[in-house]
Amino acid sequence: MKVLKTYDTTIDLILEELQEGSDFILENGRPFKKGPKLRKYYKCTSLTNMREYRVHGMAKVIKM
Repeated sequence: MKVLKTYDTTIDLILEELQEGSDFILENGRPFKKGPKLRKYYKCTSLTNMREYRVHGMAKVIKM
């Protein structure tokens, strides 16, 4: 996926590229705070209900 992304004309940010503790929005519009890495997923906290979710590292995000 990372190699194919180099040929993509749109500039998309993936979750792996953000620093731990940064806020971001997923493609579905939900805001999260990035947490520590759990193998290929990241432990992220939802900013709306403060629940913790696992989000894949290659997920496309928008930085807040």
